[in-house]
Amino acid sequence: EKLQHIVVIRNGHLFRVQILDNNDQPLSVSAITQQLQKVVAGSQTPNPHPVGIVSSDGRDKWANVYTTLKKDNQNAKSLETVEKALFVVCLDKASDPPLGYTEKDEQSRQALHGGGSKVNSCNRWFDKTIQVEIHKLFKHL
Repeated sequence: EKLQHIVVIRNGHLFRVQILDNNDQPLSVSAITQQLQKVVAGSQTPNPHPVGIVSSDGRDKWANVYTTLKKDNQNAKSLETVEKALFVVCLDKASDPPLGYTEKDEQSRQALHGGGSKVNSCNRWFDKTIQVEIHKLFKHL
């Protein structure tokens, strides 16, 4: 199977976004933009059950959750979509550094783990090798 898509995660919602055509050529900017607009429109509110966050758990616990999810056909297809994605794009919300942290500290927290479940960690899939985070970094800017 050809790898022609990425996964975009916003507010804990996962979306498959096609970026290559059947000849492995990049889709047009407008075609990708249309898909990203659908992602934004379909993820205005936080997902109450953001499955990506469980990929941050201990390996044994995550393996058990993964095995359970794989038993359901729809979940298995969703997991396969993530696994076969070229990479993940995390569309994050703005975040200010916690008290006592600098803006550079917050940049590091976001890059490493998304700042926790109340910030952007629900937009991560920790088993993916490449995750690109896109966000307005600080609320006060």
